[in-house]
Amino acid sequence: MRFRERHASCLVFFHSAGSFLLALLLVLAVSQSARAQITGVVLEPVGPLFDQPVALRNAGDGSNRLFVVEVRAGVIRWFKDEPAFTTAPIFLDLSDRVISTTGEEGLFGLAFHPDFANNGYFYVNYTADNPLRSVVSRFSVDSNDPSVGDASSEVVLFEVDQPNAIHNGGDLAFGPDGYLYASFGDGGSSDMNSQDLSNLLGTIVRIDVDTPSGGNNYSIPASNPFFGNVDGAREEIFAFGFRNPWRFSISADGRIWAGDVGESSYEEIDFVTSGANYGWPIMEGSSCFESTTCDQTGLTLPIFDYDRTFGTVVTGGYLYRGSSPSLSGLYIFGDLGNRTLHAIDVDGDMSEQLIDTSTPRVVGFGEDEQGELYICSLQGEIFRITEQLGIEITPPSPVDGPSEAFVIGEAYPNPSSGAFAVPVVAMRDAKAHVTVVDILGRTIEAVDLNVGAGEQEIRVNLGHAARGTYFVRIDLPGISGTSTISILD
Repeated sequence: MRFRERHASCLVFFHSAGSFLLALLLVLAVSQSARAQITGVVLEPVGPLFDQPVALRNAGDGSNRLFVVEVRAGVIRWFKDEPAFTTAPIFLDLSDRVISTTGEEGLFGLAFHPDFANNGYFYVNYTADNPLRSVVSRFSVDSNDPSVGDASSEVVLFEVDQPNAIHNGGDLAFGPDGYLYASFGDGGSSDMNSQDLSNLLGTIVRIDVDTPSGGNNYSIPASNPFFGNVDGAREEIFAFGFRNPWRFSISADGRIWAGDVGESSYEEIDFVTSGANYGWPIMEGSSCFESTTCDQTGLTLPIFDYDRTFGTVVTGGYLYRGSSPSLSGLYIFGDLGNRTLHAIDVDGDMSEQLIDTSTPRVVGFGEDEQGELYICSLQGEIFRITEQLGIEITPPSPVDGPSEAFVIGEAYPNPSSGAFAVPVVAMRDAKAHVTVVDILGRTIEAVDLNVGAGEQEIRVNLGHAARGTYFVRIDLPGISGTSTISILD
């Protein structure tokens, strides 16, 4: 792995054409060198199973719905991160127009308009055929039922002809500037598409969807780097020189982070800035591609890249802003081939840490309205990234009383800043099951503890949890006790 200063001058994730399933089977595990690890972080499965989910989004409308993109089915479904949601209703079905005959075609991207709660607009990025192309379109919610999208409301913003059925990119996101960003791969050809500014292959584009202009269903922001140029460069381009920026994200402060899938030697994470050229196919990562030397003039190197001893297929992630203190401010990304999850201190010394967890095949990330981070697994599962609570039990002190009695007290102090205790009196040794849930009924932590005969306390540390109300249930043989605890800042 290598680090670069930020200013230094599926599907889509496979490195060659071929069968989707065969490519998965051929991904080999590689050994990891010893390095720092973040412990205590767990992946909590949520919601039902999906059909190859690749993206998760929230609508920012206060509904707390989570929308999941099923790449091969061409369908968007929704659920809530609540125990009651065991099925995921369809929000939008585009199976009649999405082509997904290979592993690198399908429905890839979803973004909700910043004013979705009022205008009902949302945007998708998918592949279609005759001719083979990427399509970025706007849809509206159904006028009779605003809880679902209207498949007949499609307004095509623009299309990008694809030379091959691989390296399509396909992500979408709105920035805090209100503009829509979209990513496209190089199309899988051997030429210099990513360096040719007359097309949109190998780029991240930025458009204004609120002010159509010039016969288009969008306009070009005047701050775009090639706005008004006379050299034939597409004015939509925000940055270029990518091989396959399969997943990118925009943090709340407007910074753009992209994972660019490599060819045969290096994967890379890019900090994307206006007008920057990220070098493909002159460079792969921060190395010359298939050459010992190359002209790097005007090229922007990745902030982080790694070789095949570290991983094989990068899945770009998010700058973490959830409730886990161990991950706060770190950039979280995954590697599909190596089934690993990583964190980079992008605002510090650029150090990388392995997140110590059993990781599924990560193909996408997403956030809920509270900023909690979720993972999309190729096997169909959705996971919420969370941190284990500190739960421990104090040594018991002897007491006298009936041999079969247990007494469970109330949690104190209440309210609390995060650390509190529940008194327990036991007349014999027993197994206690401790469960902590939030006000939505989501399990935050569940552990088994051995209770000894005597007086003791079960101590809980919710210091990393968000402000709110939580319920702590303790189950002992023949008795249960539940305390309501309020966590204040």
